[in-house]
Amino acid sequence: MPSLIDALQAGLREPGYVEGKNLKVEYRFGGPQSEPLDAIASELVELHPDAIVSYFRREASDHDDTDRDGACRRPGAHRPCR
Repeated sequence: MPSLIDALQAGLREPGYVEGKNLKVEYRFGGPQSEPLDAIASELVELHPDAIVSYFRREASDHDDTDRDGACRRPGAHRPCR
């Protein structure tokens, strides 16, 4: 996750936004053992931010129909799995 945060900060620095100087960033992290994502989203919306940036990485499971590159592996599928 640190590389994603570094990339976000670098991208914001290009137009002149610097965290702690002219930008406030509220970080929240969710996952299977943490606070439900809807609760995190509600909390962020209540802060009335100018923007919300999110990143979601779906974890593969035993019941997943896709492989690591996202291609559908369901027999007979001709379009992405949904």
